[in-house]
Amino acid sequence: MASTYPKDPIGSSEPSWENSGGSYSMYLVPSFFTLLCSIPILLFVQHFLWKRISSLFWNTLTISVEVSGPRLDYNHTERLYHWLLEWLAKNLKDLPHSMAKAESEQDEYGKTVDRVDALPGFGVVIHFQYKGQWIRMERVHTPEIRCQDLTYEKIVLSSYRHNRSLIYQLLEDCKPVRKEEDEKKTIIYGVNQGCWNQIGHPKRRRPLSSVILSEDAKEKLMADVRDFKASEQWYVERGIPYRRGYLLYGPPGCGKSSFIRSIAGEIGYDICILSLTARGLNDDTLNVLMNSTPEDCIILLEDVDAAFRSREDTQASSREQNLSFEGCGPSTVTFGGLLNALDGVASTEGRLVFMTTNYVDRLDPAMIRPGRVDMKLLIDYPNDDQLSAIFTRFYPDCAADMKNEFVKRIRELDATNISMAAVQGLFMFHKESGQEAIDDIKEYFKDQILVSKSDAQKAKGLYC
Repeated sequence: MASTYPKDPIGSSEPSWENSGGSYSMYLVPSFFTLLCSIPILLFVQHFLWKRISSLFWNTLTISVEVSGPRLDYNHTERLYHWLLEWLAKNLKDLPHSMAKAESEQDEYGKTVDRVDALPGFGVVIHFQYKGQWIRMERVHTPEIRCQDLTYEKIVLSSYRHNRSLIYQLLEDCKPVRKEEDEKKTIIYGVNQGCWNQIGHPKRRRPLSSVILSEDAKEKLMADVRDFKASEQWYVERGIPYRRGYLLYGPPGCGKSSFIRSIAGEIGYDICILSLTARGLNDDTLNVLMNSTPEDCIILLEDVDAAFRSREDTQASSREQNLSFEGCGPSTVTFGGLLNALDGVASTEGRLVFMTTNYVDRLDPAMIRPGRVDMKLLIDYPNDDQLSAIFTRFYPDCAADMKNEFVKRIRELDATNISMAAVQGLFMFHKESGQEAIDDIKEYFKDQILVSKSDAQKAKGLYC
């Protein structure tokens, strides 16, 4: 009986067409599945090769620059990142994915104007042209990078290798040009998360003439500041650290802080306010802050007597003395840490440090020795000339006998602790009438704690 199986075509000199349909289907089915299974492998190999080739091409022919900074908190040390973000928000339109951010700024009249900026979103690659050349930009969130409890992010700018200088030119163009009106203003910096941060908008510079103090004291300090600014080479040639420290002391409300602000305006400096009792401040952070201020800034340490008690204060208990040096409380700054920050090896040069205190007798002599404090200046209660000057400032059209009457009425109170702030408070209730201010002196000061001249003699030396 003949076999029903097809003959094996292998070895035959001629192909057999017997039962050709069944025979060839048996051989083609495995080949089809083999080809089908190999497609993903081929695609994977193709993707791998393309990725390697494109990566090699990109790394060989392009250059990338990363700019990083904290996501929310602006600080002057990371200002390039925020400058770049602002530039991108202003120059890139029709972003495929953006983040809205509310901003506010002051116009030329000091009025606050709110605006909403569209910032590039995270993880989206954007290509844009800058001066005729293509640049690739990607904003990346980097939660693994943290500093002072701040989460950082970065912007990656890429272009062809021959455009290296173009990217850095773009970063230069991001730097904001300080407006002409801002050149006549003072920027105030404070500490936030261990970094210097601008507080509010720039303030109008306060003219030196607006602060009514003893002319001798005012000119003495200003002459020293101007001499310091002009003497850098003199310090260098003699190997003396190029820095200067000042202590303004005296009763509260007499113009210490106002005087410092007017000095900053006079020499074109900004102000960095540093509180030694700020929560979270320690020796390391203090040292970093003292040595990383923005350019042309006065460092202001206000009320330094509140941070430490003098080691020579025999009336302080052992517990109180311990608080001075162990850094207990919101701030953990130690006395030695402060001294090192003021004039230690790592302290920067070219800086002006101003300290203020209401009670100079509470300061440790080591804090205010020469080299840390080079000049001490008493800002005392106003004398007759100062009272007359401030009356004229508020009421320029008043007669001479009226300002004399004002000084006489003030002195009739038999009080020695009437500050400039208190006098100005009186004038604020009588903006248009000097005579009404004079008539209201007794009523205005009756609820204030006044120190008579006899009591002041007993407490002599409290502020000096």
